[in-house]
Amino acid sequence: MPGGRTTRRGLALCALGLVIACGGSTAAPTPPVVPVPKAGDVQADANGWVEYTVGDAPLIISAPHGGLLAPASLPDRSCAACILAGDDNTQDLARRVAAQFLVRTGKRAHLVINLHGHGHSIPRLELGYLISAASLRLSDQALGATSAISTSSIARLAVVAIDQPAPVALLRGPT
Repeated sequence: MPGGRTTRRGLALCALGLVIACGGSTAAPTPPVVPVPKAGDVQADANGWVEYTVGDAPLIISAPHGGLLAPASLPDRSCAACILAGDDNTQDLARRVAAQFLVRTGKRAHLVINLHGHGHSIPRLELGYLISAASLRLSDQALGATSAISTSSIARLAVVAIDQPAPVALLRGPT
C-alpha cells in the first residue's frame, strides 16, 4: 500500500529530524561538576548567619550562641524573662578547641558557628547535659536531691571525678 509506506517513511524522517535537532544524542545532559568540600573549607548559608568549617574527624564542635550578627529581619525575643545580651567568647572558644584538636590529632573537627547570642549577668559557659530547663532552675540543694544529674550525659563524671566534687558542682561549679 503506497500511502501507508509514505506515511511511515514520513514519520521516520520526522523522528530522525527531531533527534538531529535535539543534538543527535539520547544520553542525558551531563550535570555540572560541583566541587566536593574538603577538610578546612569554610562555607556559609546564603544569609551568612551560619558558618561551617568542613572536618575530617568524627567530631562536631558547635558554638550555637557564638553569633555576633543582629539582623534587622529577625525580631528580638520579647518574653518577660528574656535575656538579650550576647555571649562572650563562645565563638573564640569553639575555634580554639577546634585548633587544638587539629594540633593534637592531625584531624580537623567539623565546626559550626551560629547566629544568635545568649547571655547572662554572670559570665559563664553553658553546655547541654540532657538536663531540663525546669531542673536547671532548681537550687543546688534541690537539684542534687533529684535524679537529674544521675540520668544526664555527665552522670559518669559524677561517679569517677578525680577530686570528687559534689555532683552539682560538675554542672555549676567554677571549673
